[in-house]
Amino acid sequence: MNEDRHFSLIELKRQLANSISRIFVKFKIVKSESEKVEKALYLLTTEHTEYSYSLEIIKSFYDMGDERKSALFQLLDAMDAKRIETILNQIFAVMDTPEWLITMREDFMRLRKMKVSGQKAAAMKNLNDSFEEYFSKIFNFQYFNTRLCNYQNTSVKLLKYIAEKEGVHPSEHWWSFEDRLNSPDRIILSLEHFKMPSIPLVYIELAFSRGLIGNIEKVLAAKRNVIDISKADTVIFYSVNTTFSGLAGIGMGRKMIIRAKKFINEKYPQISRFATLSPVPKFGTYLDTVLKNEDHEFLLKQKSIDENAKRCFFTDNEATAIRREIVKSNPQAEKYKFSDLLASVLGMERWPQNPVFKANLKQPMINLLLYYIKNEKRTDRKTGRRQLTAFDPVENFHLSNGAYLGGINYCGNMSERGLKESYGMMVNYIYNGKKMDSNKLHYSEGEVIIKI
Repeated sequence: MNEDRHFSLIELKRQLANSISRIFVKFKIVKSESEKVEKALYLLTTEHTEYSYSLEIIKSFYDMGDERKSALFQLLDAMDAKRIETILNQIFAVMDTPEWLITMREDFMRLRKMKVSGQKAAAMKNLNDSFEEYFSKIFNFQYFNTRLCNYQNTSVKLLKYIAEKEGVHPSEHWWSFEDRLNSPDRIILSLEHFKMPSIPLVYIELAFSRGLIGNIEKVLAAKRNVIDISKADTVIFYSVNTTFSGLAGIGMGRKMIIRAKKFINEKYPQISRFATLSPVPKFGTYLDTVLKNEDHEFLLKQKSIDENAKRCFFTDNEATAIRREIVKSNPQAEKYKFSDLLASVLGMERWPQNPVFKANLKQPMINLLLYYIKNEKRTDRKTGRRQLTAFDPVENFHLSNGAYLGGINYCGNMSERGLKESYGMMVNYIYNGKKMDSNKLHYSEGEVIIKI
């Protein structure tokens, strides 16, 4: 052993001892236990990967509850990034699977926001950055296998797993989710890590179509028109789900879309367009806030809607028709401004079933959603400054991946959830391979590309 490495190991021992005495005392961890962890961590950063005894000690300590987990995370956070990466790499190598690493990161993301054993939640930015950087390396394209799930090859076990993880269009029962695959014009693609076979890390649900689809029922309904795939020219991405919270923030959805496009291009060369049918999950809350004239950070104000400069939101005929219909049950509405009329209608549980409301709200709702998508941005919580990224998380996801807005769909999702989230509005984002890089650049400068 050369002299520099010898002193480096001595310094590592000293740092570990100091960190353990400082951190573990807060959690009242006994000395004998601390010494075991100290020796095991030291060996994990210096020994070869075939030794598993040290990891067994760490895992046994870790599995004793949230206090031990928090103590270990704070200890790792006190190390330099290179040492953290070595330990994470040793865990992966000894276990020969990244599964426990995913569990560790899930626990870490949960505990860094909590008080544990009276201890203030610790930010642990160093460990957070190390986790993210390491996961970006080991969960990348060269380690992924693409699995095709269709009505012919999907086991009940896998179907149950996928149905359980569905967050965009959840199904009440797994067997009703099965209907989505009981048709040749709908498939699911997933990415699996080669060390975690048969466990989808992320999956995307696709529907083949001719042209864009503007209503989710045309995709999800059990009784619907099934198209001949050979005549399809468009693939609709209607749901993307990461199955582990510990994989958040490393672009799994983006990687899934890239791999899905590659798969479709190879297997179905007649497909010329890739599009989404996407929810707008924050639009409902946003519009409610604006219409109530509450204090908020948004550009759109209630006053702006009522002033209706250049008739950018509604026409006189639309306002008159809506007013007349409301006055039938509420004479007070004769004096309402348009924002009050809109709030009154949207507050009705079954407003879309009224033909007057449904017909005359169409263009105002499209205009309001277009304004939301084009103009509303996130605000930095610390500085209060407007950022360049979209306020809506789904919009931000697709535009940052190079898509552009290609369609706004009124009454696109009339389910209870769809009405609550966005008053039934849905959108189409288009992925045009030739323009995706330039779209990303435009979006990074705050510009939203719209082609409707």
